Amino acid sequence: FSNDFGDIIKNTFTRARDISKIHTAKTMAYSLMAVYKDCVAARDTAQEAAGNDETIAIDLSPLRELARRFNLSFGLD
Repeated sequence: FSNDFGDIIKNTFTRARDISKIHTAKTMAYSLMAVYKDCVAARDTAQEAAGNDETIAIDLSPLRELARRFNLSFGLD
């Protein structure tokens, strides 16, 4: 997804940050929370399929990837 629309998303993100850094930061935090909830939901689904005897760790790689991409957008301002 980001390969096809990365430039458009990056430009939109930059314009949003120019308009309001506070709202952009809140949107980023909301996005990270939504991805975390998706990771937990995927783990819960896998946990139910495996049964209650087995503990399955949460795969946070999508959250890490999004946080890494957000980190690249921060500057010194």
